[in-house]
Amino acid sequence: MTSIGYKQTEEHKKKLSKSHKGQRPDMRINLVGQRFGKLTVLEFYTMHKNRAVWKCLCDCDNKVNVISCNLRGGKTKSCGCLKKMKGRHWKWSEESKKKFSEKCKGRKVSEITKKKISEANSGSKHPLYGKHHTKKTREKQSRAKKDFYANGGLSPNLGKHPTIETRIKQSKSHLNHFPSLATRKKKSEAMIGENHWNWKDGISPENHRIREQVDARIWRETVFKKDNYVCQKTKIRGSKIEAHHIQNFSQYPELRFEISNGITLSKKAHKLFHKTYGYSNNTKEQLEKFLKSK
Repeated sequence: MTSIGYKQTEEHKKKLSKSHKGQRPDMRINLVGQRFGKLTVLEFYTMHKNRAVWKCLCDCDNKVNVISCNLRGGKTKSCGCLKKMKGRHWKWSEESKKKFSEKCKGRKVSEITKKKISEANSGSKHPLYGKHHTKKTREKQSRAKKDFYANGGLSPNLGKHPTIETRIKQSKSHLNHFPSLATRKKKSEAMIGENHWNWKDGISPENHRIREQVDARIWRETVFKKDNYVCQKTKIRGSKIEAHHIQNFSQYPELRFEISNGITLSKKAHKLFHKTYGYSNNTKEQLEKFLKSK
């Protein structure tokens, strides 16, 4: 797919010269002047996550920035005005309503579950307990509701999408933001056992319950970091990995969350180990023999 009579500017060439090696084909295709639905491509805008972003003009005179693959794949066909023209796009058809009704027939939440959900959100346990909106906030809510009905019951954000700049900012603001280990433990403990709304008198197997605890997840992550996310059998990084207990999980409960008792193996290698030596009475000698074997 080539362009006729199109001359790239120096600025355009600089933007496109970013790491051509390994690029997707759509990053080197010029879309200027082409139409996609109601959109006409005006010019190249920027690169976002190794994808070209193009500035487009909609038939309703609105300008919008769209990723190349969304244009060529038919995902984006307008600035959002097509959805508005269709009216309440969220309204279910009678056929869909009937399908949902038939699918949900006979499904009832037990009285015990209803009671648990109610108790978990009643009184001081409710997140908004004792809190009240300010007069200014109440006025804003009132105005927003009036505008909503004045607009025919359509959301003011219907058809609107965050700009590429906003999306890049949001992406950067969430980078390396992780809850601390203490916070993760608190959240886990608040949802364990009888504290969980779906507690059913401890019917989950003990083995499964222990492996799903936050301590087990932290242990797995630490083992992965220790081995630099590399399978110690194949020495390959990037495959699906699992943390293996060197000394057997069931026989050595005191070593279950010991970092030195863990090793990183690929899913395939882990499966092969247990296929060879079984799932019980696993020892360090077995692992050493397994790692040396071809």
